[in-house]
Amino acid sequence: MVSRKEYLMTMHKRYLGAQTRTAKTSIIDEVAQVLGYHRKHAIRVLNGLLPGRKPPVKRHKPLKYLQALPAIQRVWEALDYPCAERLQPVLLETAQLLARHGELNLNSTISQQLAQISRPTLARRIAKWDCPKFRHHALHKRPPSGPQAEVPVGRYEWDERRPGLSKSTW
Repeated sequence: MVSRKEYLMTMHKRYLGAQTRTAKTSIIDEVAQVLGYHRKHAIRVLNGLLPGRKPPVKRHKPLKYLQALPAIQRVWEALDYPCAERLQPVLLETAQLLARHGELNLNSTISQQLAQISRPTLARRIAKWDCPKFRHHALHKRPPSGPQAEVPVGRYEWDERRPGLSKSTW
């Protein structure tokens, strides 16, 4: 195993240094023949991370529009939790309207951020917030079959605060 790792390390360096496609192909063929690997596995090993090496660190970019997030959330709630596609075109106008009525504090920085925010960024921010609206998740469900189809089941709204209903009667 030690000699196999040494061989892979040297071939990995040669593979990364190869300039032409034919040179890389010959290296892949050699590794596949010597180690008995399938070609695809040899390519993955030569391209990928070898044992003993640390994975590359993902670059973390600081979040933008942090000052505008409370204003965005306030507008989102005022408009009854629309999706980002519907919210983005009216975001700045609605925020200015709420500011005129004293419901929101707007300054030039927040206004500029509200005007600049893109729809995908807005969708990512909204996805992290809880939406109190009921969502129908069973839209693509198959209709019941067999005995389930024969039993009528209905849903209706009912008021638990009405007199005569108590938890003991459930």
